[in-house]
Amino acid sequence: MRLLGSHLRRLVRRPATGITLAMLAAMIALVFIALGASAEQAASQPGGGAILQLLAFPTAYSFVLTFAIQLGSLFAVIYFAAVAGSEWNWGTFKNAVARGESRSRYVLSAYLALGLLAGVGLLIVFIVGVGATLVGGGIAGVGSDGITDPDALL
Repeated sequence: MRLLGSHLRRLVRRPATGITLAMLAAMIALVFIALGASAEQAASQPGGGAILQLLAFPTAYSFVLTFAIQLGSLFAVIYFAAVAGSEWNWGTFKNAVARGESRSRYVLSAYLALGLLAGVGLLIVFIVGVGATLVGGGIAGVGSDGITDPDALL
């Protein structure tokens, strides 16, 4: 637990953590608000009604989650590579092993900390995506009637 807490504190304090999360949240918000802004123009063309369905709840939940996971996994790979590179450059792994820490426990706690951070980031981005879908749906004139549908949330 001590190693996990150490890794989490170090990751949260890194500027790259906040920047990566902010960039991902901004991109998802931009996409869904842009969908809402262009929905009226797209609805007049053949097949344009699909955009309105993407902004309508409860269908929007699965679309937001899929988009967040796909784009988030790309950002996660980049972030994880930056963290691994900084571990190498800063020599934290070498110092921890020299202090007597187990190599496998150190690496496992680092992976667990990254996984926890990625899970929390995914939850935050999902909430931002749902909020952006509400804004985009409001711009497009799509109601938010199905947002409280309990079957869609399971």
